[in-house]
Amino acid sequence: MTLAHALTQSGPHLEVLIVAGGFFLLGVIFFIQKSVKPVVSVTLVVLAVAMGTGAFVLPPSAPASQGRRVVVREPKPGSTVEAGKPFRLDVAVIGGKLASSPTATDGGHLHILLDGAVTSNMTPTTTPKVQGLEPGDHELAVEFVGPDHISFQPKVIDRIEITAE
Repeated sequence: MTLAHALTQSGPHLEVLIVAGGFFLLGVIFFIQKSVKPVVSVTLVVLAVAMGTGAFVLPPSAPASQGRRVVVREPKPGSTVEAGKPFRLDVAVIGGKLASSPTATDGGHLHILLDGAVTSNMTPTTTPKVQGLEPGDHELAVEFVGPDHISFQPKVIDRIEITAE
């Protein structure tokens, strides 16, 4: 998955890979032609491998929120749901759209979090079902993220408190 993200982004990851490939190619050419000392060729290849590895270690850059919002319409904040029974959310995505498929490169999808833990991370609908909750108070959060699961900056998230009885 990291490879796919590094190769599909137009940011520094792809640029680092291109430069690393150039260093590697130069190192091989210099080694074959014997036009420089062998240490130069080895240094270029080692540098290319280090840069290529670094391209996958760099954290992906987060896209800007650009007016996107997500709002949990149902249940309302402070609502009570029946403990142990699944219930539906009604979520509005404003300024963005849900991706047409899990492999789409446009749009985004929803991450549903319950008490800080992700319960669903590829929700393709604005009316997802949430599994039954244990009795008590809970924080329910819905975050709209890019198709690559990367949060927008600032995060596009709505949090509500609900009670399960």
